[in-house]
Amino acid sequence: MAMNLRLDVMDMENNHRSCCNDLAIVNEKQERRVRYHETRAQNLTIAYLILLGIYTMAISHRSSTSLQCKNCII
Repeated sequence: MAMNLRLDVMDMENNHRSCCNDLAIVNEKQERRVRYHETRAQNLTIAYLILLGIYTMAISHRSSTSLQCKNCII
């Protein structure tokens, strides 16, 4: 009976270690996914801001040149 109890305890310890290893692997994969998506979101945000800046500069340049009076009689 004591031998069976020891085997049960050893099996439980092995199962616990196996579960901990599995959880560590899952945790590592999730952290990699989070880093990937975080980097992707940052890159998309930077690209959006750059394009917004270019678009804003183009509009402001066009509107400032169209407001100038080239053939005005004063």
